Parts: sequence; C-alpha cells; structure tokens
Amino acid sequence: MPFGADEKTSAVLGTYAGVRVRADAVITELEVEDTGTAWTGETVTLRWVLVHMLEERHAGHADVLRELLHGATGDHPGAGDR
Repeated sequence: MPFGADEKTSAVLGTYAGVRVRADAVITELEVEDTGTAWTGETVTLRWVLVHMLEERHAGHADVLRELLHGATGDHPGAGDR
C-alpha cells in the first residue's frame, strides 16, 4: 500500500482496517480450495493466498531484522541506500 511520508497515522490505520474487514469477509465466504487469479495471471486457491500472506509477513519481519543488523534498507542493499 503506497502511503506518502506525510500520510496521517489515522488514514493508514483506517485503510488497514477496511482491508482487514474485506479480507475477513472473503475468507469467511470462500472454501480454501476455491480458486481465483493471482496478480501474475496464475490460477491459485484461497489456501495458496493465505499461505503466501503468512510467508510475506514473516519475510517482512526478517527484512526488518536484516536492516537493523547492518543498516542497509530496501530490496537492493548496497545500491546507495545506506
């Protein structure tokens, strides 16, 4: 979710709350083997989406730890981001 540096915390939290409500509704409505289309065009199951989201969350935590350990940020450490 692209937010600007001047975005108010309440706006970010409001957006997150709305997305969470919509995600909860989809998870409640569908079965885990129901399919949809990923951003890549690939057909995936809800199970795949949920597992992917868990992986992304944990990878994000690892990125934070990595950045704290060596100070580089972003996807390409060493490319002028220190």
